[in-house]
Amino acid sequence: MTHDDPTPADDAALSDVTGILTPAQLEQIVAGYDEAFMNAAAESSIIGRYAPSAGLVRFVGDRYYRAPYSFPPREREMVILTTLSARSPGGLFLAIHVYWALALETAPDRIANTLLLAGSYTGLPDFTASITSMETVLLVLKRLAETEPIGPVRSRDVIPALAAAWRSVPPMVSLRQRASGT
Repeated sequence: MTHDDPTPADDAALSDVTGILTPAQLEQIVAGYDEAFMNAAAESSIIGRYAPSAGLVRFVGDRYYRAPYSFPPREREMVILTTLSARSPGGLFLAIHVYWALALETAPDRIANTLLLAGSYTGLPDFTASITSMETVLLVLKRLAETEPIGPVRSRDVIPALAAAWRSVPPMVSLRQRASGT
């Protein structure tokens, strides 16, 4: 790369994250979304780790995750993505909420722009980690969609696949490696 050429030499392996999933794959993700499963999994994963958190967790669940919502679900996810991209930009919780936003029919470019705006306030390393996490989520979802090309990508399959991707390879290691599970 020269000063006049901003393209890295290995750019052929990279592509804009907003184009990773096809419209049909996005439809598979939306079709497989299970709000009850997601809410139960989120609550049990927190309460199971510390029972005294039950009151707070159930309050948040009742107010923001079950109808009547205090925020429309897509807006809720944008708030959460903004917060997590600043607090834990490469973390599994950000990854889960990227999926959650997609499952609620939030366009990938809206998610990427939300991460960019948050990163413009918190710093380039936070944006880089956040967009890298988003890319990994999209690659995991693409793999799941290609495994079942005409069926829904079910929430109960997505969460374990994301957890495995984050466990199998340390953060910021090859995205392709993390997403493929190799």
